[in-house]
Amino acid sequence: MLRERLGFDGVVVTDCLEMNAISETIGVARGAVEAVKGGADLILVSHRLDRQISALEAVYEAVLAGEIPASRIDEAVRRVWSLKEKRGLFAGTSAAAPDAALAEAVARRLSERAVTVVKGAERLPLRADGRTLVVWTEARTSTEVVEAVEQSWTLGAALSGGVVDVTEIAIGLEPTEAEKNEVTSSAVAAESIVFCSYDAGFYPGQAALIRVLHESAEAAGRTFVLASLRTPYDLLEVPAVPVYICAYENKPSMMSALAGVLTGRLPAVGRLPVTIGDYPCF
Repeated sequence: MLRERLGFDGVVVTDCLEMNAISETIGVARGAVEAVKGGADLILVSHRLDRQISALEAVYEAVLAGEIPASRIDEAVRRVWSLKEKRGLFAGTSAAAPDAALAEAVARRLSERAVTVVKGAERLPLRADGRTLVVWTEARTSTEVVEAVEQSWTLGAALSGGVVDVTEIAIGLEPTEAEKNEVTSSAVAAESIVFCSYDAGFYPGQAALIRVLHESAEAAGRTFVLASLRTPYDLLEVPAVPVYICAYENKPSMMSALAGVLTGRLPAVGRLPVTIGDYPCF
C-alpha cells in the first residue's frame, strides 16, 4: 500500500519483529524474510541477540535461494544510502543540530491530523459550563513494549484551558481498589467523564472500570467519552460506549490535539488505519 497506493519511495522501517504476533506465529526469522519481500528496507529486532542472528541468517539464505531477489536488497540499500546522504552523514562534517521548534511544529501538525472520532461525534464538544472528570491511565513499570514515562502534560492539563472545571485522576494500567473507588466517587459529581484508556484489552480491571463508569454515566444522563491512548482496539472491550476517540499515543502534542477536538477548537480529521468491529478503516 505504501509503495503502490500512496506512492511512498522513502525508507520503510518495521516495528520490532519480536512482538508476539510474529515471534509466536511464523517466528522472527521468517517474519524478517516476509518483511523484506513485502518492501521493508530496515528490519528491527530490538532485544534478543539470538533472534537478531536468526533474522540475518534467514534473509541471507532467502537471497541465496532466490526467494528474495538480489535487486530487492539493492533497492533497500539504495534507499538507506540516499537517506544518509540527505542527512549529511557522508559529508565529513557534523550534522546540523536538530531544530527543536520545527520538530515541535511538525509533531503538533501530525497530531492534529491524527485524532480520530470513531463514533459519537454528535455528542461533542464537551460542555464548557460543567465539571469534567478525566481518568488518566498510565504505565508505571517499563517492559519491552511499554515505556513508563512520568508526564506532566496530560489530557487534564491540556483541557484545563478550554474547559471550566477539570479534575484528573491518575490510575495504573490495572487499577487498584483504592483507585477504582476514587474514580467512581468523583464521577458522581461530573457532567462529563473522559476515560483515557491504555491497552484496555490486556488489563481486565481497566476494562471493567470503563464499563462501570459508562453504565453509571448513561443512567445519570452524563456524557461519557472513551479515548484510546495507544492501540485503537479498546472499543472492542466496551462496544456500547457512546463516544470513542483514537489518539494512538499519550504524548504532549497528541494530548493538546485531543483536547482541541474535545472542546471543539479543532476538527477531527483522522481516519482509522484498521477496521474495528463495525467501523472500517479508510
